[in-house]
Amino acid sequence: MSIPSRMEKAKRLKQLSANPCPGGRRLSRTRTHRAWLVTSMLVCALLSGCRSSTAEQQLRQQLAGITQALESRGVDAVMEPVSEDFIGNQGMDRAALQQLVTARMLLNRQIGATVGPIEVLMVDDRHATVTFPLLLTAGNRRWLPEAARTWQVVSGWRRDQDGHWRIHHAQWSPIR
Repeated sequence: MSIPSRMEKAKRLKQLSANPCPGGRRLSRTRTHRAWLVTSMLVCALLSGCRSSTAEQQLRQQLAGITQALESRGVDAVMEPVSEDFIGNQGMDRAALQQLVTARMLLNRQIGATVGPIEVLMVDDRHATVTFPLLLTAGNRRWLPEAARTWQVVSGWRRDQDGHWRIHHAQWSPIR
């Protein structure tokens, strides 16, 4: 490609970037990103509305509920999907997990939980393994968290007789 043709191409790109919208109106980056976000959310909502709730969707919803409960400091809501025979790291039982969650909530006024990409492996129609990274933040200040750590979580889920999914075991380890 010759230098004059490159210069022409650069001029055209500059003109397009200066006024990408027809009618002379240019959207800000924030508005453009917001428009894409709203559009993608609508597409996801429409696509998810077209199917009945699958086991994988139910597990994802349970995980989202636990995350929301952590952030809103609802210990009972966090513990609701945990089965009575739960086993965690180093033999931690359900009562010890509840004490851990309660202690963290008492120590920190704000708790944040962000789940990364979720991988669901259906073992059969009543058992599943859910693996995901989890970023936990905590602190007592208004704007910035004082502590943050990312964990890799592998959890085993079992559907009970009522059709509810319950966590019956989990292992978590810090991601470095």
